[in-house]
Amino acid sequence: MSNSNIGGRDELYVSRDISINEIVADIHSGETSIPLYVEKLPFKPGSFVERAELSKIQELLERFDKKDEDEQFINVCVVNGLTFSGKTWLLQGALDQFLNYSVTGHKDTGRRFGCCLDMSEYKGEESIIGLLNDLMSKVKDLFHDEKNKWELEKYSQFLKCGDLVGATTILVNIIRRASDLGYKGMIALDGVDGADDEVLIWVQKRVISPLIKTSTLFVLSACNYTDVLLDFSVKQVATVLPLVPVGLEESNGILMNLGIEDQATREYIYTLSGGNLYAIGVLGNLYLRRDCSIVDSTRVLEPDEGLTPVSSDSIEISDVLQAIIGHWISGLSDETIGGLVYMSGSPYFSFQLLGNMTKEFQGERYSSIEGYRILSELGSIGLATLDCTAGGRFRALIDPSLLNLMDQYLCRKYPEFFERRNAIIDDWHHLAQV
Repeated sequence: MSNSNIGGRDELYVSRDISINEIVADIHSGETSIPLYVEKLPFKPGSFVERAELSKIQELLERFDKKDEDEQFINVCVVNGLTFSGKTWLLQGALDQFLNYSVTGHKDTGRRFGCCLDMSEYKGEESIIGLLNDLMSKVKDLFHDEKNKWELEKYSQFLKCGDLVGATTILVNIIRRASDLGYKGMIALDGVDGADDEVLIWVQKRVISPLIKTSTLFVLSACNYTDVLLDFSVKQVATVLPLVPVGLEESNGILMNLGIEDQATREYIYTLSGGNLYAIGVLGNLYLRRDCSIVDSTRVLEPDEGLTPVSSDSIEISDVLQAIIGHWISGLSDETIGGLVYMSGSPYFSFQLLGNMTKEFQGERYSSIEGYRILSELGSIGLATLDCTAGGRFRALIDPSLLNLMDQYLCRKYPEFFERRNAIIDDWHHLAQV
């Protein structure tokens, strides 16, 4: 692995005023300017790097494992995270551990059943039959007695005559009956944001709701910060678990699984990504490509020996960051993206600071209404959350990995704007503390 500084790059940045519209347009254009070489990979238990959120899910599962029928306990956990933040692997990793290991971490020979369903695949009322059959396939062979044989026959008859309520009731009864024999189950619902509302309501009202107060079934779901708990009885007892950016140790494990052995390169990629799993995957896969090298304004990343580039093609890291950001926030308005550009250097979102920025760079101060509009759009997709300070005051925080990516991009592509903006932020925070 060789790293070298590159001189003579200052000529790329002409000394001139950069408009916020130019930067926003640049981010939009980066959305499709280069291929990102990353896709959702099928889950592999041996490649799964445990995340901090998994330990929290395991705590819930430990309590669930020890629960009896008389104990009141929440059986529903919803994981909130952005697209490509690792929700699918987290759900499947939790399911794999539930099915194969006891709460002590040893191989479990207990009675377990479970499955992971992609809810986005079930569309319309007719798909409810497929969903019920997928669930039934996990429990129909738990028993081998006459009652089970009769229930399965009734289930088939209900489906043939279109009685979905009757079929669902049989399914729920079988799952309840499993509890009498010491079985415990887990249903992981992935792709909930893309689910048909009719199907989602059916599952929550007809399957989950009747079972959430039993010791039989644990439900783990994942979504992109949207309100997917459509049944009130489920909503009021659910534990919501935000999916935060991964740490350096987790990022190291992910990149080592990709085949990147050099520690300095792994730390460099983590610094660029800010712990965003999607960015880690993009940067890691680009690094491993044989036909290009990744060029930074301060250093060159070259593949390890045996992966030497076969051409002189190179990709500017600022273009990669631009593409990642553009892909991630492509659905946001220009006004909101501009707000992110202004605020990425601040630890929290401030209407007053945003007004100072727009006054400096656009000649007019944004009102609180415009600030609320930006914050609301960010909050609608989980990029902004409210945090209570030690003094009991609330302030808005923006996803730290997105802020990091934006700063890494701006300091390379628009260094003069970056320095000027940071000076305004520093002055404002200094005056705010006086």
